[in-house]
Amino acid sequence: TTFRSSDIIGRIGGDEFAIVTVGMNATTFKIIETKLNAACEEWNKNTKEPFKLSISLGFTEFNATNYCLSDLVKEADKAQYEVKRAKKAARTD
Repeated sequence: TTFRSSDIIGRIGGDEFAIVTVGMNATTFKIIETKLNAACEEWNKNTKEPFKLSISLGFTEFNATNYCLSDLVKEADKAQYEVKRAKKAARTD
């Protein structure tokens, strides 16, 4: 429910996915990130599973100077791993 039918969602491998969406910018990314984190929290609140669901997202913007797909994926992946590291550090504090 967070994405549009025109967005492309693909599995990169394991539990990693990439989403290509027209018109994405830092503001719309934050909105999507908030929606996905809220959905995870809602699921965690309502499930009886013995684990917590969480998501770490990375974002990069396609534009006239940043258009190489492999570079875009690398940048978004790097940003996503920074989020993962920050979450892990927050849990161990």
